[in-house]
Amino acid sequence: MRRLSFLLAVVLFAAACHVAGPSTNVTETFTGTVAPVSNSTFNFDVKGSGEFWIKIVSLNPAATVGIGFGVRTSSGCGMVQFNDFATAGATALTNSIVQGAYCAGIYDSGQMTTTVSYTITVNHP
Repeated sequence: MRRLSFLLAVVLFAAACHVAGPSTNVTETFTGTVAPVSNSTFNFDVKGSGEFWIKIVSLNPAATVGIGFGVRTSSGCGMVQFNDFATAGATALTNSIVQGAYCAGIYDSGQMTTTVSYTITVNHP
C-alpha cells in the first residue's frame, strides 16, 4: 500500500508540473540560408516543461556552423547556450526547458567560406 501511495504521489506531482516526456514533444522545422559573418534566428513557444533538442538536418554545402539557444526578449534573442562546432546529422544542443518564449539561431562561428542553406529541427514540449 505504501508503494502505491508513493507512486500515486509521484504521478500527481508530475501531472501538476506539466512535465512533458520526449514522446509528447512537438517538432518544428526551420529552413533558410546563412552567409559568412552573419546569423539567422527563429522563434518558438514552449507550452510545458521537459527536454528540448536542436538538430541540424542538413547544411548545403556541408559546413561547420554555430548553433545558439536563448530566451526571446523585446530586443531580439538573448542567447544563453552555444555550440560553435555543429554539423549536419547531429544534435547540436539539448537541455531541460520550461514553458516560455524562446529562440534559436544558426551563425558563422568563423569557419564558413560561402553561404549555406540549412534545415534545422527544434523538438520541445
